[in-house]
Amino acid sequence: MPGVWMVLGPWAPCSLRAARALEPWKHGVMASAPKPEPVLSIRRSRASDVTFIRALGTAAFAEYSATAGGDAVSMARRAITLVAERGGQSTGFVVVEPGSFATAYISAIAVLEEARGEGIGRALVRAAEQLARAEGAVQMALTTADSNVAALALFLRSGFRRGSSGAGRYPRGQRTVRLVKHLGRKAPDSKP
Repeated sequence: MPGVWMVLGPWAPCSLRAARALEPWKHGVMASAPKPEPVLSIRRSRASDVTFIRALGTAAFAEYSATAGGDAVSMARRAITLVAERGGQSTGFVVVEPGSFATAYISAIAVLEEARGEGIGRALVRAAEQLARAEGAVQMALTTADSNVAALALFLRSGFRRGSSGAGRYPRGQRTVRLVKHLGRKAPDSKP
C-alpha cells in the first residue's frame, strides 16, 4: 500500500508500513508478549554447589590468586554461603562469616560475568546483611582490592564506607581496602 499515509500527530505524517513498525502490537505483528525475566532467588548453598563455586571463584578471582577456585571453596565450607539462582541456573554466590564483636564478614562475592549489571550482586549483599543481622551482627566488613572498581562501586552504593586501605596485599600484589557498614540493631523477626 505505497500510497496510503497516516498522520500520527499534527505534523508527523507517515506510511501505513511505518505506522505498523512503530506500533506492532496494534496491527497484529507481534504474536506474543515478551517473556518475563525468571525470578531471582537466593538460598543457602548445598554440597552440589561446590563445582559452581570453584568455577566462578576461579573466573572472578584468578587475577588476585593462583588458587582462587580452591580458596573460594574453602571459604564456602567454613562459613555460610548463599547462592543466587535465576531460572534454575546458579548466577552468583556470597560467603558470609559471622565474626566476633558483632561483626560479620563478606569473605567472597561473585556473579557470573554474563549476569552482571542485573542486580544480582546487590541482592546478594542485601541477603548477606539480612543473614548477618539474624546472626546478631550489627556491623558488616569486607576486604577487597583497591583496583576492583566494580566491587568497590557495588559496596559503596550498598552503604559501605572505606576503612583502612593499602595495609595488606593480595598474593599477586594488589593493595587491599577494608570496607565497613553499620547494620543497626537486629530486627526481632528477621530471617536469613
